[in-house]
Amino acid sequence: MLVETVAFALSLSFGIGQVFDEIEPSASVDLRAESRVRPAGHVDSDALVAGEIEVVAGATAGLNPGPVALALRYSPAITFTSYDPLSEPLLLHQAMARAYMELGGRWRLFGAHMRQHGERNFTAALTHEEEGGRRLRLEFLPDVERLPIRSHYSTFGLSRASGRWSEYRFLGGYSSFGGRGEAARRRLPKQSGPRIGAEADLGFSGRDALLIRARGSRTELEPGPTFLIGELESGWRHQLKRRTEVSGLVGLFGGYNEEPLGSELRSVLLPILRGELIHTYARAGRHAELEIAFLARPWINQLEATLDPRVSIETGVEWSLGELLNGRLDMGQAWVLDESFLLDGRIFAMGKTLSLPLNAFLDLEGGMRLFRQRVRYGVGWWGPSQWRWDLFLALSVQSDLWGAR
Repeated sequence: MLVETVAFALSLSFGIGQVFDEIEPSASVDLRAESRVRPAGHVDSDALVAGEIEVVAGATAGLNPGPVALALRYSPAITFTSYDPLSEPLLLHQAMARAYMELGGRWRLFGAHMRQHGERNFTAALTHEEEGGRRLRLEFLPDVERLPIRSHYSTFGLSRASGRWSEYRFLGGYSSFGGRGEAARRRLPKQSGPRIGAEADLGFSGRDALLIRARGSRTELEPGPTFLIGELESGWRHQLKRRTEVSGLVGLFGGYNEEPLGSELRSVLLPILRGELIHTYARAGRHAELEIAFLARPWINQLEATLDPRVSIETGVEWSLGELLNGRLDMGQAWVLDESFLLDGRIFAMGKTLSLPLNAFLDLEGGMRLFRQRVRYGVGWWGPSQWRWDLFLALSVQSDLWGAR
């Protein structure tokens, strides 16, 4: 299966090489030692240590004729795990398409679509893809080694930038993520629905900007209720020093439950508080960036199919020593509340990554990740903490075969 997948990805690259401007095949091998720990008192108490090998073979094709740019990527991931050595390896198909068009007058039309289909190991799902890289998960995870899933994420929008501090964005999209099949959805309910939004950063000087955010969405959980959500925020961004920025926003969150059960509230109206500090250091080929973010905002608990208030603090430090060594340290803590604003759950995550470029095509990366979740099952009764950790070492290679014509 591995040989066939790699061969397909490379043949895909050569087959479309005469159509697109750039073709970049890539491959990576990720070795992981991981553990899921459920202390005594849990229904299925155990401390399971296992190893995994994940192989990803992909190809990215790019086309850039004038004001239009298009990128397509297919990167299947095959995971061999020792949780059940006799079972078939996990296969996850991953595809992505991105496009944008320059319209003139600094306006840009853009869109993206990402899709996954296959099986995932949620013991090792401690990170997720975001714009700009991978980030730690601050959400409850299902307690399962393998689960068939199906997800797709589409977004489109129109933006206009008029300097560093001024930008307008109009956004829309649709997303769906959850278990594939009735049995899998009982472990991870399917969460899907459309969303729209408008954002404006209005710069008044080189140091200050007014921030305005408006968003709306409809989220359906299967099995579970359907929520209509509206958000409105306003705030300010200020540059304290040449390399230090702070921002803060306040707003309102309105949620409406179309199908409340029992004592569940039909509607909620809660405040939103958001703050961020970014500090950058650069000198003689050395670079470091510190980010601290605070967020108090309701969120949809996908595992429990509920809409809960949540407070989180996240910290990230990224640094590089020229072209020799890069690193990143992330930490996050989230507190989930119930309808009476009593503490209902805690989530903690931490990750450390070091990356060493070996040459122009080869990178070596290693690190560790730690995750802890704990939930309250009743008044005054907390369940035991569930810990997950992993150590990983990854080798990746990427090459531009054709380059721009």
